[in-house]
Amino acid sequence: MQNRTIALLILLSAFFVGCKQQDYVNETEYYVKYAAEGYREYVIFTNEAEEAITFSHNSSEPFERVIGPVRAGFKAYIQVGIDSNNNTKTQSARIEVRKGDSPFVLKAENSGVRRVITRYTIEKTN
Repeated sequence: MQNRTIALLILLSAFFVGCKQQDYVNETEYYVKYAAEGYREYVIFTNEAEEAITFSHNSSEPFERVIGPVRAGFKAYIQVGIDSNNNTKTQSARIEVRKGDSPFVLKAENSGVRRVITRYTIEKTN
């Protein structure tokens, strides 16, 4: 009787683990492209684990970074800025999202002087 109970528990465990893996495989993967233009001293953005990554980026060169895969519910965030109080140059930050293998689509964009913050949360779509 005890062997049958153990065998049943093992079978049920394998079934539930298999279901979880199948659910994960069927989830849509998204990729996030962060981009910034204009002079800036730093760029902060969220990575796949939604941790803030900071780059010193003293440059007017365009900044672009793609992360992923991420899942629906991911909170994309980019901040670009300059610490100098006398900066009068405009800078911009944008977030583009790609679902699976489709092309990137612009989801959020902001521009301003000194500090620009742009956010976007990926919503689950069918």
